[in-house]
Amino acid sequence: MKEFNRLQVYDPEQQMLWLACDRQYIALGNTKAAPRHFNTRLSEKLIKGEKKSCDGTEMLKGLKEVLESYICYSDPRHCLLHALWIIGTYCYSLFSYFGYLFFHSSKMRSRKTTALELSSRLAYEASPVLNAPTAASIRDTAAEGGTVILDTLERLEQKSGEAFAAIMELLDAGFRQGGTVMKMVPTRKEQYVRKLFPVYAPYILAAISKHSLSETAQDRAFPIEMQRKPLQVRKVRLERFVCEQLCSPLRDQMYLWVLENAAEIAKISQGPKLEASIEQLMLNDRAVDIWKPLFTVLQVLGFTEESQEWEQLALLAQEMHRNPEIARAKQQLRVLAGLRSISSNGRVISMTTDLLGKLKTKHIDLLETELRELLKEWGFVQKSVRLNGEPRRAWELPLEQLEAVKKKIAANVFAVVDVVTD
Repeated sequence: MKEFNRLQVYDPEQQMLWLACDRQYIALGNTKAAPRHFNTRLSEKLIKGEKKSCDGTEMLKGLKEVLESYICYSDPRHCLLHALWIIGTYCYSLFSYFGYLFFHSSKMRSRKTTALELSSRLAYEASPVLNAPTAASIRDTAAEGGTVILDTLERLEQKSGEAFAAIMELLDAGFRQGGTVMKMVPTRKEQYVRKLFPVYAPYILAAISKHSLSETAQDRAFPIEMQRKPLQVRKVRLERFVCEQLCSPLRDQMYLWVLENAAEIAKISQGPKLEASIEQLMLNDRAVDIWKPLFTVLQVLGFTEESQEWEQLALLAQEMHRNPEIARAKQQLRVLAGLRSISSNGRVISMTTDLLGKLKTKHIDLLETELRELLKEWGFVQKSVRLNGEPRRAWELPLEQLEAVKKKIAANVFAVVDVVTD
């Protein structure tokens, strides 16, 4: 049985999502007493009021419109990512992992802080924007279970290397279900005991440099590079009360939507079909974990694999987190296919420069050193031959050996995903 002491709790046995509201928890058609008071934006009046079924497509459209009115995205797909991530915060406890949203830019006035402030009004029970906070304040905020918003991360390492390491350790755990950090706390007998704090929560981060995060934290994040908007582009200035009037109805829609669809979200997330769809994207293992919640939300909102939104998100996922080993192997297979296509009498005999020229006609661009290294890696050697009556150092590439190399690469890397084409 789940321990009900955080803002959001998912009970997998009953397949119910519980959201804290004052001194109770609310699920679809159910309530139960909470062990303490929770100060939430979710009100009992919303739940008991006249409810209408929430249209997921319209909700996503409205959310994107608000985001785009304030933020100038360098890539329109970033707006879709941002919107889906915000919706996902309302049901993050259903997932085993929930990646960090990370805005970064070396340029001033690129609206990083605007993105954080707007997110703090839209994401699930979000904290105010915390500037260069201590590890203790992050831990205590995350322990509540709401969305944690952290700005100016670059200042953390400047203040204290030890404090920076503590925060990066927290972020190492905060993206996964059950993630905890330990702290020594005093007892009534003036002794200290170990206490574990849950830190799994949605985190939004902002910094000047992408490298303000450790490599491990970057591996768990969706990095969005912000650009300063062109002068001719006009965006709405963030005025607190006006912004709240826009965001409040959207928050209400997201509360109702997740309560209505929690069971479906859990079902889709745990199903083999979604897993297979994401595997086709050839992402690294960690990326599969953090992208799954976003594709789950997109599907439950009503967007199939044939939709433009799904295609946009899939391409963005590949650009952000493509498995480098798979990408390299796919390039090798393209080179092998190009070499096989120019074979004559079952083999290729050619100098390196001639091979490069022939591959270029197949739209395969390589440096001479890259091609040499690949051919040596595959076990080919240069031999002394006579070409056009003159002695030359050339490669002899038997077709059967090229086929053997292709099968080896395909077997090692593409055992599950069929991407090998002639």
